[in-house]
Amino acid sequence: MAAGGILGVGGVALAFTIVSCLPSPPEPTGALGAVRLSEPTALCVGPRSRDCRRVPAIREALAGPVTIVQAAAAPGGQQGAAVLTLRSPEGLVFDAKWRSLGGTSRFNDPLAELAADRLQALVLPPRDIVIPPAAPQCFEHAEYERRLGHERDPFPESDCVLGFLSLWLPDALGMGEARHDHVVPGQAGDPDPGLYDAERFEAEPAYARNLANLNLVAFLLAHGDAHAGQFVVYEDPAHVFLVDNSVAFGLDHRSSMEGRQDLARMVVPAIPEDVAARLRALERADVDSLRVATELRREGRRLVAAEPGPAFGEDDEEVRSQGDRVQLGLTTEQVEGVWQRVLRVRGFLDDGALGVF
Repeated sequence: MAAGGILGVGGVALAFTIVSCLPSPPEPTGALGAVRLSEPTALCVGPRSRDCRRVPAIREALAGPVTIVQAAAAPGGQQGAAVLTLRSPEGLVFDAKWRSLGGTSRFNDPLAELAADRLQALVLPPRDIVIPPAAPQCFEHAEYERRLGHERDPFPESDCVLGFLSLWLPDALGMGEARHDHVVPGQAGDPDPGLYDAERFEAEPAYARNLANLNLVAFLLAHGDAHAGQFVVYEDPAHVFLVDNSVAFGLDHRSSMEGRQDLARMVVPAIPEDVAARLRALERADVDSLRVATELRREGRRLVAAEPGPAFGEDDEEVRSQGDRVQLGLTTEQVEGVWQRVLRVRGFLDDGALGVF
């Protein structure tokens, strides 16, 4: 089994080269769903409170020591992502989507998955999340290559491959199936998300809350590729998640979203009153915390989680090293963009363009 690291790197100048086109690595040979997962597998979100796992516990499991049981190719060719079946020391077996930091390109930023989860936590309580929980991990290099079947350079001055895990949601339906079952509006196969329906928003409080939160978070992320394939849906009770957030925070906005219902723009007429209060209470320092989405510390040749400290390093770098500490987070320009979008939503609320319920 692959020993799971958890996370840091010594005082080297980091140089993760961002390229515009990456070769497709060989796909892992495991079969998705072949390993029995620990029950329950669903998250406690929305009205769901029984037979589910609480979001804080899942965040802790993702960030803690884990071993790789198997690796499978992610459905839909998700920018080199894989689905890893993982086991915690306590015996919890779960699936998570994996993206390595080395897969960064101008069209795909794996770090954005972590930053998106950190951002939603600023404005949404755990049971309202609309993005799967995420955490960094650093897997031992040799075992990583053996399990995933392709080469990937270790993080500088370490023996592990650094990347990001986000919880895989085996209970969720894809948009085609969810539309077929009338869980969400729209026709199967239509790339337009079309998730907001005015009549349903007015009639169904749980749907309205979920869609409003989803729209708010996608807007704050400046999500650049929120087409129908990026969403999955819990059926009973209905709850929509945005599961691919690697094109966000200023990466190119996909031209294919033109003419579609793009949740990266405010579409809903109102947001929950308590969420609006959270947004109004945000201070600049809260948003600045995204500059250090996580901090790691070198421990021998491993990287281990550390308490985040004040941001250091160059303003335009997402990955920064100082001594035995490594920080991963948004650039100052990206943080400023988030803050400006927070102010825009406050302006919408103040002038009545966006209501509360």
